[in-house]
Amino acid sequence: MAVAPAALQTAPPTQTTNTSTHAAFEAQLQEAQALLKSAEDRAAVELGTRLRIEDQAAKQREAAKTAVEQREAAKTEIKQLKALLKSAEDRAAVELGTRLRIEDQAAKQREAAKTAVEQREAAKTEIKQLKKMLK
Repeated sequence: MAVAPAALQTAPPTQTTNTSTHAAFEAQLQEAQALLKSAEDRAAVELGTRLRIEDQAAKQREAAKTAVEQREAAKTEIKQLKALLKSAEDRAAVELGTRLRIEDQAAKQREAAKTAVEQREAAKTEIKQLKKMLK
């Protein structure tokens, strides 16, 4: 039997081969761990961003809800103020009408008083003339 050349013979793995293979696996493991850490960091940043966006959206929805409530409250207040204004205008119109009637009545009374004074003066004059005629 012929012996195969030395290059073709399979030699058992040596310590150097095991060490370099182990080092290569260790390097690949570290690279995979670094990639995993980087992916986790990006995922954490993305999650943080999403949470901030969702929180901001929730705040905006709450602000919009508050704005709608305030708008409805303002509409109600405007209606109430319009009703109060209408009531005040009605009362003012009634008061003005009353004042005008009172002033008209006072003017009539002044006119009647003036006429009464004039009639009294005329009566006095007539009485004087009648007394002169009787003498």
